[in-house]
Amino acid sequence: MANVQVWSGVEIRALREAMRMSLRDFAAHLGVSERMISKREAKGAEITPRPVNQAILDTCLRMCDPDTKARFKGLTNGAEICGAGTVEPIGSSQVRHTLTGSAMVKVDGSIY
Repeated sequence: MANVQVWSGVEIRALREAMRMSLRDFAAHLGVSERMISKREAKGAEITPRPVNQAILDTCLRMCDPDTKARFKGLTNGAEICGAGTVEPIGSSQVRHTLTGSAMVKVDGSIY
């Protein structure tokens, strides 16, 4: 798996979850503050880390084992993240329930 073209809070959260790390452990692994990770994850697709942080995330993903990379790909809905393709953020495919009007998110079929 190549590097993510442009990281956002969506991919940062997916990587942390794929690595099965707490916010504290993930921040320590990357050498950044918990607050930085928390803020980026909360902003989701609205935020793009600085180039130095993108490089750290690239290295972290590259060093992951194949199982973690597979989980990462699954958490990003199998979207094309390694090139010029567009990334559909997790939860971006929302529809309204016909009876209750509640927001629903499309989840691709997979093993959960």
